[in-house]
Amino acid sequence: MALTKVSGHVIDQPFDVGIITATNSYVSGIGTFGNIRVTGIGTFGNIRVTGDLQVDGTTTTLDTVVTEVDRLEVGANNSTVGVAITQSGSGDAAIFMGGNVGIATASPRQKLDVEGNINVVGIVTATTFVGNITGGSTADFSIADKIVHTGDTNTAIRFPAADTFSIETDGSEALRVDSSQRLLVNKTTSTTSNGHSILQVASTSNDRAIAIHNFENDANGPFISLGKSRGTSVNSYTIVQDNDELGNIDFFGADGTDFSTIGARIQAEVDGTPGTNDLPGRLIFATTADEANSPTERLRITSDGKVRVPDNGKFTAGAGDDLKIFHDGTDSFVTNDTGQLILRVASVESALVAVPNGAVELYHNNVKKFETTSYGAKFSDNVLFNNPDTTGRNLTWEADNNALHWEDNTKATFGGGNDLQIFHDGSNNYILGSSGNIILKNSSSNYLLADTTTGAVELNYNDSKKFETTTTGISVTGSIQASQEYPSIRPTLDLNFAATKSLDRRITFTRGSLGTYTDENGVLRTASNNVARFDHDPTTGESLGLLIEEVQDNLINYSSEMNLWTKSNCNVTENAVTSPDGTLTADKIALSGVSGYVLRSLTISANSVHTYSVYMKKADNNFGMLRYRWNGSNYDTVNFDLVNGTTSRTPAGVSSTSIIDVGNGWYRCIVTFTPTSTTASNFQIKSSSEAQTSDGSSYTGTIDGVRGVYAWGAQVEQGSFASSYIPTSGSTGTRWSDKAKIIGTNFTDFYNQTEGTFSVTAKPNEPNNGSNYYFIFEAANYSNTGNAVSIGKDSGNTYRLRPMKHSNLSDSSVAYTTNSVNIAIAGSGSGDGVAVVNGTVSATSTGAPSGTQDHNVLQIGNRYPGSSGGHYSGTIQSLKYYNKRLPNAQLQGLTQQ
Repeated sequence: MALTKVSGHVIDQPFDVGIITATNSYVSGIGTFGNIRVTGIGTFGNIRVTGDLQVDGTTTTLDTVVTEVDRLEVGANNSTVGVAITQSGSGDAAIFMGGNVGIATASPRQKLDVEGNINVVGIVTATTFVGNITGGSTADFSIADKIVHTGDTNTAIRFPAADTFSIETDGSEALRVDSSQRLLVNKTTSTTSNGHSILQVASTSNDRAIAIHNFENDANGPFISLGKSRGTSVNSYTIVQDNDELGNIDFFGADGTDFSTIGARIQAEVDGTPGTNDLPGRLIFATTADEANSPTERLRITSDGKVRVPDNGKFTAGAGDDLKIFHDGTDSFVTNDTGQLILRVASVESALVAVPNGAVELYHNNVKKFETTSYGAKFSDNVLFNNPDTTGRNLTWEADNNALHWEDNTKATFGGGNDLQIFHDGSNNYILGSSGNIILKNSSSNYLLADTTTGAVELNYNDSKKFETTTTGISVTGSIQASQEYPSIRPTLDLNFAATKSLDRRITFTRGSLGTYTDENGVLRTASNNVARFDHDPTTGESLGLLIEEVQDNLINYSSEMNLWTKSNCNVTENAVTSPDGTLTADKIALSGVSGYVLRSLTISANSVHTYSVYMKKADNNFGMLRYRWNGSNYDTVNFDLVNGTTSRTPAGVSSTSIIDVGNGWYRCIVTFTPTSTTASNFQIKSSSEAQTSDGSSYTGTIDGVRGVYAWGAQVEQGSFASSYIPTSGSTGTRWSDKAKIIGTNFTDFYNQTEGTFSVTAKPNEPNNGSNYYFIFEAANYSNTGNAVSIGKDSGNTYRLRPMKHSNLSDSSVAYTTNSVNIAIAGSGSGDGVAVVNGTVSATSTGAPSGTQDHNVLQIGNRYPGSSGGHYSGTIQSLKYYNKRLPNAQLQGLTQQ
């Protein structure tokens, strides 16, 4: 094929030619030719070929636009390229060779072989397609059946049905999205399980699991997320409500028909009112019972962390459900069907062991202490029955002593109304009966019978009554043999203050102020002006009788308002706890620094005995301290242990210290001292977790502004003991003296001026105090101070005993103390004066009578008018007068303790 170059337009001007044979030709207009043969170079303007154009040469190059061509046929006479269409300078070509078309490739291997990308705007339809496809947002790619992985015909994406596609691997379908947009894994049709699920996975082998793995260098793990909104469109977040379901995990099993019956369920629900970033939730675990077709709740975990099992739902353990824990709607059960039921507090330390058809055993430190038996119960050691409400009211079985120990005021009671009570009150032993008689007997005979209705007591011998008390005295059947005598006459004056807690009508009583005392319940009470006080032991409640005190002042002006004291490095909490008088007025004192305190500064008399007292109770610290300045610059500190009721440290300036239990954890803490300077004395209250070892201002122990003690009722008074509490608020306070007397005919009606016997039981509050005189009572004449009859204290710190018509009797061996004492004195005009103390003859007088008596007054707790000093401070349980001089033996029986 020769080279023919055509420039310009093929169709230009008409030029008709037959056959032209030319070596070199040039046509500038339009030539129309039948056949043209150009051997050389033909140059034409426009050529119109109405027949065939045959070009014989090696290469035919067209550099023009070919239009209106019905057919352009290129025939190659060998396997080389038949037609190559190129764009000058681009290097790209379209090659037609051997029936294949190649684009951007010189050797097309398929009917259409493209090296590069194909951009298709319309639809591509192919039976089989090999290659990569990319397209714009509007491109479609139509495949009749499947897309196959090149070189791997077992892997394909198929379109098996309308609105459905699937993925095949290894020649089998692995995954399908059906026409309802359900994702089916390893199955071709949807299965109903409580409705059609949007994701379904099937398996016929052991690869029946869904695994989610997380590979990340942190503490987070993979999770499955279920979410619920009340919104009606995707990504709308309308808030859920209480009891809404948040998600379920249901477990189905084929029942021979389908997968529609639930076997078990885990369900999450809203458990409360939700809000923004606030979603209380609960989990419910449910299973379907046998013969049932829906699940029942078995366990619930609530939003507040409770794990709940419904009534009759059981926690079980053991292969045969041997251990069961459950509630049946009424009662709670822990049942065990195999072996023992053992409760352990450590891997090998048993606390409780329950043996089937046998004992229940209780252990302490892995040692058995208690077990039930066929006949009852058995204790293996001591047994403590503790009273949690009242300290010191316990009952203990002491195995080592083979004894059942009842603490003071702990009672053994019998009967539906506690009709019989047996106890010890700290001082005395009691058998109390409130219904029926009290009978002491053996198997057949009564020894003693006490009639609780009439008060009579019968004593029997061989079941025959020999002795009986009556309203007038006693009745004896048979003869009497006695080794100790008692008065054979009745007293003409019988003042039993402890028993009656009242004043005889013949007594005139005055006191020009309020006064405090302790009632039978241990509570500090206040008596009005001119009202007698009957005191009691604050811990046992024992009646102590008539309280008599001398005049006394409380020099502290705010006795219970510690918040008004000077404070340094100290926190005071007002009205923190109930005080000894039953009111919420006690303050808490807590040091915030090692040198902290609350303080009252007073000017007191030098070289006079003073007593500083404060009621204190443990709060957080065990120790309260009283610190005071006693000689201008020197301080003393005394420790008070508010747990054990003891004191420690008695510095040089201290005369005595004491601590008195007043009940309910309160103690009256007392220091007696003698100041040597009139310089203002500072009285401080402090506390610490430990006792102090010095008088310094810096304290040791835990001091944090929180730990402390309770304090109330501070009192500073001139005297050697702490008298009854004198409350103050803003100024010092005075309690005036108690004065009781019987005068005039009220006195002379029972009194014999020639002989007689006095008997008294008393308990002084004031200790030995040098040369001072105190009188428990005195019978005298208002105008004649001589020949008085009295019992009291003399200047030698012993009892001063003066019987009728005799001078003073004294026994140096009988010291005047704060102990309770029984004293009788008797005398007549025959020179037979005697004093008996606690059943023992203390002193006698055989001298001549001291003269005529004309007594007209009995002073109780004091001496005759006009005399100096002598006022008694203490209690008087009883005071009796017999108008005869009783025999010494009867006096001994009368005063026997």
